Amino acid sequence: MTAPAQPPFPEAVRRRFARFIDRALKRASDMGISHRQIAEASGVGTSTFHRWRRGELRELPELDRVRAFCAAAGASFTDAMAALGLAAGRDNPEPEPVLPAEVRIILRYLADPTISDRDKLVVRETLLMLADRARRRRRDEGVA
Repeated sequence: MTAPAQPPFPEAVRRRFARFIDRALKRASDMGISHRQIAEASGVGTSTFHRWRRGELRELPELDRVRAFCAAAGASFTDAMAALGLAAGRDNPEPEPVLPAEVRIILRYLADPTISDRDKLVVRETLLMLADRARRRRRDEGVA
């Protein structure tokens, strides 16, 4: 009996974690900590964290190794978890689902400082109206 195939590791998570590792390594270097010192202190080989830095993940990295890397590099493990799309304190962490493109566009629009507060308010009110409509529909259909 073979194990079920793992779904592909989300590209957005790979890129986000790669950026986190890149920043952590740059900050460590700025503090005078070499990659070799990080590897020796963490037990995580330089080839491993350089693969992470390049975004070469097929699956979620072992969190103990990520924690050890963070401790040795002076990086935040909480930030690493966030980069992996994981909520702290979950027993069986899995990456958060990747947001659809249209949702990311709306979030970027709402975060854009060049967009007026009035325009952002219209978008927020529209989203609230849609959410309320969806809640009513679920309630009417008997879905909790």
